[in-house]
Amino acid sequence: MLQGDMNAPGTFMRIMSDLMRDFLGNFILVYIDNILIFSDTAKDHLKHISAICNKLKEVQFYATRKKSECTPPEYKY
Repeated sequence: MLQGDMNAPGTFMRIMSDLMRDFLGNFILVYIDNILIFSDTAKDHLKHISAICNKLKEVQFYATRKKSECTPPEYKY
């Protein structure tokens, strides 16, 4: 989708919300082109990241490492 297209952000948000509906509220939040993943443990976080990446891959959407940020909280093991 071209960035200059009218209603592109809203359309993309609707697509992402529909695509991630199984995960919304459980461990992710979606806002326009941002996917926020939250988890209780590092192990769960890796599972969640994998689930999101697999779902994106199914529909040929891809995230770039350059635009990705992972800032996990300190976990107690």
